[in-house]
Amino acid sequence: MPALPSPWVDRQTPFPSHCNFTMYSRQVLNQFQNTRHVGDLSNADAYVRVDNPACGDILQLAIKVAQGRIAEAKFRARGCVAAIACAAQLVEMIVGKTLEDARGLQREALVEALGGLPDTSMHASHLAMDALTAAFKATGVPIPMIQVVAALIVRADQILICQRTEHQTMPLKWEFPGGKVEAGEQPNHALRRELDEELGITATIGKEVTRLQHHYPGKAVDLRFFVVPEWQGEMRNRIFHDIRWILRTELPNYEFLEADQKLIQDIAGGKLRF
Repeated sequence: MPALPSPWVDRQTPFPSHCNFTMYSRQVLNQFQNTRHVGDLSNADAYVRVDNPACGDILQLAIKVAQGRIAEAKFRARGCVAAIACAAQLVEMIVGKTLEDARGLQREALVEALGGLPDTSMHASHLAMDALTAAFKATGVPIPMIQVVAALIVRADQILICQRTEHQTMPLKWEFPGGKVEAGEQPNHALRRELDEELGITATIGKEVTRLQHHYPGKAVDLRFFVVPEWQGEMRNRIFHDIRWILRTELPNYEFLEADQKLIQDIAGGKLRF
């Protein structure tokens, strides 16, 4: 890999003279001042470099895989306090993890581990996750495709949407009810099971409306959406932060998961009818 232009992180790093460190959490400042896992990694299985052209931040990440785990990881970085802190925190969170667990790491979990980031520094967390995704691709280990089913539960011109809890990955984002398809399970059976577990209803699973794939950092989902025109039982919120019936045209007013964005626009705009 080409060397990074100076200055770069390869030791304890002093605060830049222009830095307003009061804007950062204690965890961010600790990771910046006491950077660990810094340097080059011999015989790395992946060695990647990502950059943010808008701000000039650069991050190199190297990982070594052994027996299905990230045995070691090191980084070098050039950038702001947040960029260096995010890189250091990322490495600490993935070393020792199985590839599956490391792939499942969400950007929100990284930010939470740092005690939060100012809005103006949030780009640093995206850079760190971009480096992790690039490293997985460089290892040549296939990114798993998770089979997911979701329900478009309709009532006249209304549709049911559900909000994740603050403790889930991608907290408080809106989505359609559903979940993972278990091994050997048919998609419609999986969706019927999930709706019973999440909403306490016995659903009539209608036609498959659309199917799409979406890549998150370190993992990918194969999503199949089914219309649910009717159900039995009293609908109850068993697991979500909130559930709401809204008009289809109101869907863009809610912050949905990234994977649902195109579907939201198609339904609200009348391109997809069911």
